[in-house]
Amino acid sequence: MWIIWLLVSAALATFVVYTAFLALCTAKRMIASGVSLPADLKLTCYLWLLIGWPADFVYNLLRGTLRHLEWPHELTYSARVQRLARKGDKEAIEWARLLNAGDEDHVKL
Repeated sequence: MWIIWLLVSAALATFVVYTAFLALCTAKRMIASGVSLPADLKLTCYLWLLIGWPADFVYNLLRGTLRHLEWPHELTYSARVQRLARKGDKEAIEWARLLNAGDEDHVKL
């Protein structure tokens, strides 16, 4: 039974992290292009941040550990990717490119 809860938690954390990242990157691009975000859209972004940060910790613990076969040394998945990419890990470099494509300079290499 615990394995089902673990899988559901990993799936839910993945969904929240991916959708929050995409939503926040889109909002950031809209603001950069000079669009003023309505209050309800700003509120939605803040809610995604509040939900997304804890989900990022869970994602890093579950999916990050399985993906990179090591226990996390950092709180967020982006920080883990940054550390591993700087060490030359090919998978981490690909993730860094993906994250930086959505949010420029998100992972500092």
